[in-house]
Amino acid sequence: MRKYFFMLILVVFLGFAAFGQNMIGNGNFTQPLYTPSSIPPDGNIFTNHNWSFLVNATGGGTATSGNGYFEATLYSAGSNSWAEQLLQSPITLDHGYIYKFSFTAKSSIPRSVEVKIGGTAALGWPAYNPGNGMAGGMTFKLGNEWQTYEGTFTMYRDTDEHARFEFELGLATGTIWIKDVSLEQVGQMESKEETQVSTSVLTDVKGWNLIFDEDFSSATSLNTNIWNFDIGNGETQGIKGWGNNELEYYTNHNAYVENGNLVIEADKEKVSDQYGTYDYTSARINTMGKFSFEYGKVVIVAKLPEGQGIWPAFWMLGDNINKVGWPSCGEIDIMEMLGNNPAKVYGTAHGPISGGVGIGQSYTLPSGTFSDTYHTFTFIWNKDAMGWYVDDHLYFFLTKSYVESHYGSQDWVYDHPFFLIINLAVGGNWPGNPDNSTVFPQKMYIKSIKIYQAQS
Repeated sequence: MRKYFFMLILVVFLGFAAFGQNMIGNGNFTQPLYTPSSIPPDGNIFTNHNWSFLVNATGGGTATSGNGYFEATLYSAGSNSWAEQLLQSPITLDHGYIYKFSFTAKSSIPRSVEVKIGGTAALGWPAYNPGNGMAGGMTFKLGNEWQTYEGTFTMYRDTDEHARFEFELGLATGTIWIKDVSLEQVGQMESKEETQVSTSVLTDVKGWNLIFDEDFSSATSLNTNIWNFDIGNGETQGIKGWGNNELEYYTNHNAYVENGNLVIEADKEKVSDQYGTYDYTSARINTMGKFSFEYGKVVIVAKLPEGQGIWPAFWMLGDNINKVGWPSCGEIDIMEMLGNNPAKVYGTAHGPISGGVGIGQSYTLPSGTFSDTYHTFTFIWNKDAMGWYVDDHLYFFLTKSYVESHYGSQDWVYDHPFFLIINLAVGGNWPGNPDNSTVFPQKMYIKSIKIYQAQS
């Protein structure tokens, strides 16, 4: 029997002391820039309540501060918006609060600048102020006269203590001037009544009917009546690096059936196409157009790869993606793992919430790693809730009522069919790139994939 509990969350009045106070240090640029002694791989740098100017391998430029404004001369545009960055970290933001930022700027040539207030690598580099910029933030067109720009956004997830305020200055050369930067807490999102749903809503069913059964113990090859191969690095789909700056080139031969397993193999080998040359190959398969389902239980038995820059995933996308796009179609990550921590996996639901940032939790094995032996990854989903399991242990429970009360009714986008995706990425914004410690080939072994629907 389903059990429902009701709780009324009261609205907190907007009298919080932080409202109206600038959270930015040296917002008027009267002090010189701060240069960190080092930048760790996770990107969680501390800029000493000041600004730092960072240049990556694809960009080039010099910058100064101290006369009431920031000035950067960029002599190499770089291939991405973050080729040159002016950033401040950490900026502590709170879930449920509304923030406003503003700045005054000009440029020697007409160009765009992206402003991103975002989380760090552990969260997948999300933008808390979602926009159409390459890094996920808001873009602003600069002219050769001083002009003030501003943006407002709501924090739709818990605080990231390492959040960063970033000006992404890449993609164009010339000189940029910035002054009078502010970030203020200006309001609080109103909470609504939430229906508290018991976790038993996932398992209180009459029984389960098997509707999809990929048991590789007796298979000799991948069934192409069910599975499609994605090929390349995302260029033909208009999302270079598959939207995550991944390094691999997906082929139709890096996924194969062997010794009772579906094997997805990542290799260090060069492949070229009309868009460029890639140092790694791997595979990504999906059931789009061949199999999709609405509500049910997914059970995957697998042994995962490991290593810095290795990123295996089992996930699903709404089959209306070609009509409504991402994230409105919805994305459900059944399992993701970062190869540099092979004892920890993540389960996440993505949707329109804050531009697709998503809501999720992680699970860490009490001993051993997911590359030591096989584990069972289960995901249960119905009209009221979702649940993520490892070896029958429920570690993340998300309800429709919670999403609608904390974000909005339009943010639950999971009441329609989804198709499956399995891939093994190499590199990307979240896992980082392989290094000298990464061993190739890396292989993901999948014994079986079974999907059930509840009996009516």
